[in-house]
Amino acid sequence: MEMSEKIKICSTCKNREFNPECGTVCSFTKDKPSFEEVCDKYAADEAQLSKEASKAEALEEEKSISGWLAFFLWVGVGLGALISVIMGLAQTFGQGFGWFFTSTYLIMMGSLLVTAILTIIAFYKRNSNAVALATTYIAMIVLDGVMSLVIAAVSEDSSMYPQAFRQLCWGAIWFSYLRQSSKVELIVPILTRTWNKLEKFILALYILSLSIFTLSIVYVHQSDNPQNIFFTDSSYINQNIAEANKELPINIADGIVLQRINREQNAVVYIYQFSNVYLSETGTDYWIENASVNRHEILYELYKDPNSDAFLTTCFKEGYNVIYRYNDAVSETLYTVTITPDDYKKALEGKSYKCPISELSDLVYRYNLQLPTDYMGDASLRRIYLAKNDSELVYVVRLPQMSLDDMSSITTSYLKEYVSSNWSDLYDSMIRLAIVNQMDICFEFNTYSGIEYAKIRMTPEIYNKME
Repeated sequence: MEMSEKIKICSTCKNREFNPECGTVCSFTKDKPSFEEVCDKYAADEAQLSKEASKAEALEEEKSISGWLAFFLWVGVGLGALISVIMGLAQTFGQGFGWFFTSTYLIMMGSLLVTAILTIIAFYKRNSNAVALATTYIAMIVLDGVMSLVIAAVSEDSSMYPQAFRQLCWGAIWFSYLRQSSKVELIVPILTRTWNKLEKFILALYILSLSIFTLSIVYVHQSDNPQNIFFTDSSYINQNIAEANKELPINIADGIVLQRINREQNAVVYIYQFSNVYLSETGTDYWIENASVNRHEILYELYKDPNSDAFLTTCFKEGYNVIYRYNDAVSETLYTVTITPDDYKKALEGKSYKCPISELSDLVYRYNLQLPTDYMGDASLRRIYLAKNDSELVYVVRLPQMSLDDMSSITTSYLKEYVSSNWSDLYDSMIRLAIVNQMDICFEFNTYSGIEYAKIRMTPEIYNKME
């Protein structure tokens, strides 16, 4: 038995004395204790034993997990982590993020929750890395606050600033507490503290996932077309509709306004409005014809560049119809164009997209029933026909009666320049379909007496550049 242990026994014996020179001694021997295991002259001093027990109890109480330390562990760390994880996951899944966002966020939240649990366990077990784990948790909260500040600045969302500053203040307060608390020092003395590989790995994993998550959000906010790995296709569609509607209504052409975009069951609907057109004044035949032509034009544009509109591609991928609804000035529906996923798929299958030549032939037949009619000012349109095995659309135009001097100024170059300059005004349903089929469009100019005068041919190479 060590001398210190013997003296401790003697300090609770009635037969003890105090010697100023050597401390506690036996009253019988006037010397330090010399017994080995048991002193046969020991007489318990109940008062002293009670005092020693009280001191030991007080010391044990001081070393217990209580007070501010217990508050920090159970409220600040445990409950805080649980609330953060629940709210974070609810918000993340509610936004419809895709697998990339979700996986990254799960790693982030998993790291935070694991660190919180390990911190509480380490303190109750008095592990040497308890303070290191607590510091790791605090660092995670502070870094999350910094992330919130970055996202708030990029997204211009000032509502995120208060929470971010609260996180930073929370981190500063509890970091100071860990460094200054005497209770923490008693439980995990400074000289015994360690920084293990576990907390280093968890912190590194958290920083990596947090960085990826933050950069991804920044990319989403700065990109007009964020990659779909960041969102589920459904949420991507909803987000784009919401963002687009913030900018609507908008003029897309003279007298035509895109009012809004709606999601209706299995369809995404674009709603346009003609500001100076009334259904009651126009009749339905023209609009039925326009709907058919417009449908082919849309499919042709999708064929030319199927990846030009990621939003439409996603809609078709998800099985949504895309509907273009055109209303008159009082919101009466003029016509509707519906593009189905099957339409989109078929348009992309062939080497080129073409409308059925029968539709163009039918239009030509019906237009010829209305001829002759005024055309290009004083001229008249006499006939329209398909030539060269339906690869050329021909307009036969009769020039007005004029003198020889006037005729001399109407050269082929003049007529070519006139057609080019007024190309957009010459557009009709047949020319629109001919462009879809990339046909030659020819204007045969005849004199007033019916003699062929000049021929102007607009090839795809010419009119595609003009568009």
